[in-house]
Amino acid sequence: MMGTLAYMPPEQAEGKIDLMDARTDIYSLGAILYEILVNDAPIPRGRMEQMIDYIVNEPIKPPIEIDSSTSHQLNAIAMKALSKRREDRFASALDLAQDVEDYLAGEPVSACPEPWYDQARRRARRQQKQIAGTVAAIVFLVLVQFAWSLRSENQQMAAVERARFDVATFKQLADEPHYFAATSNRLDKNTPYQASVR
Repeated sequence: MMGTLAYMPPEQAEGKIDLMDARTDIYSLGAILYEILVNDAPIPRGRMEQMIDYIVNEPIKPPIEIDSSTSHQLNAIAMKALSKRREDRFASALDLAQDVEDYLAGEPVSACPEPWYDQARRRARRQQKQIAGTVAAIVFLVLVQFAWSLRSENQQMAAVERARFDVATFKQLADEPHYFAATSNRLDKNTPYQASVR
């Protein structure tokens, strides 16, 4: 038997060489990730027979149970890589690396089904700039509409005030007798419609 027991998958620990393939290496990579996460190997140290028995028969304690600050996604990636059954592990080192890269990019990982609320939060983070731009545009449009309606209202009030002033001025002038006389004289001398007025 060759290799370090703490990083050895069950098929290798049992000496089943014919079952060893790329997924054997995935287990070892999972053991390295596990140790990075919790600062300890996935298999407790002991005598060789005890360690082999543990590798083959005992479930590995999830990193999140050792350190509760461990990400659920990283926990799932490590546990998938450390699956006792080869079929349950990542198919290749590239698949494992892709999950780690997706985790680092804030994307969902294949090893861990993502709840709907995490999907919504991730999409919101990704679209934060678009949402902020849309909100800013809506606020701008509301302010423009408000300013326009305020301006229009001010113009209407100014027109009403001018009309009131004109009516008051006309009434004042109409009450003065010399106004009509002055207006009549001007009408007789200056209007181009003299003939029709007479």
